[in-house]
Amino acid sequence: MTWYLGYATTGREREVADDHTARGIHTWCGMVTVEKLAPKSKRKGPRVVTVEEPALPNYLFFEAEPDQFYQIKHKYLARTLTQLGPQSVREFDKYRQRVAEMDVIKSLRPGDMLEVTRSPLAGQMVRLKRLVEGRMDVEVTMFGGTVPANVSMDDVKVV
Repeated sequence: MTWYLGYATTGREREVADDHTARGIHTWCGMVTVEKLAPKSKRKGPRVVTVEEPALPNYLFFEAEPDQFYQIKHKYLARTLTQLGPQSVREFDKYRQRVAEMDVIKSLRPGDMLEVTRSPLAGQMVRLKRLVEGRMDVEVTMFGGTVPANVSMDDVKVV
């Protein structure tokens, strides 16, 4: 099987992916759950809504046999497809795994325990205080007390 990269019209990624999946072509568009502020309404105060959107807007990945290549087409898909080489496939697999981990990380609640995998705190167990735009405020237990720290979401894993 070979991976191909395609470019879809904005907002049509899910439609293109569903169409190809129905035809038996494995498709990945990496949907992630995101919290956004809803447009102003008559109700007072900000309103947060949870939406699903592509991790890489407009881009879709297709895994197909060479003879299925010409079946990868859709009215909302650009005419050009790029075949991914071995190094690109490895990077793509890492990215897909990271997107799956991000969904797990976004489901965390204050008080959850995490392990730091990178940074000077690597190997330390930390307690989550809050998530702040791609970073985490955590508490590290060291020297007989707790010390506040700020780490990237990319630098932790759920225990």
